[in-house]
Amino acid sequence: MGALGGVADDLLIPTDGSEPAAAAVSHGIAIAEAIGARIHAVNIIDADALAPTPEHTAPKKLLDRFEAEGERTTGEIATRATNAGVDVTTSVREGYPTRDLLAYADAHNIDLIAMGTTGQTNLNRYLLGSTAERVIRHAEVPVLAVNAKGSMKR
Repeated sequence: MGALGGVADDLLIPTDGSEPAAAAVSHGIAIAEAIGARIHAVNIIDADALAPTPEHTAPKKLLDRFEAEGERTTGEIATRATNAGVDVTTSVREGYPTRDLLAYADAHNIDLIAMGTTGQTNLNRYLLGSTAERVIRHAEVPVLAVNAKGSMKR
């Protein structure tokens, strides 16, 4: 059915391994378990972070490290989802987080996005925005934004 008109079939959980992302994972798995949805755990390696700097002159090594971390993080989500009886697919890719999360959601008919929010200061949010805020503004499906303090109440 999808699009939360009754049941969401596919739930996207973007992860960067942060504490807010981990909180969103807990909520996302609980929701998927309750409604029988499939989870898509996705890690986008920010292409801007791979630009050579004086400290990191070997982007390939940096990419390898980020890929390994993304695989570890999405693998942990897959284990937790599987243990909860939830179908899960994982993806780690290089790109631009907001653009590529929205494209992934569209390409995979995602019905709901559950993602962490950072505790940015107002100035940082004004100057940079956050991936979560940009996804919320541009997503064509509902977005559950979870802060690191968000705990499930049953």
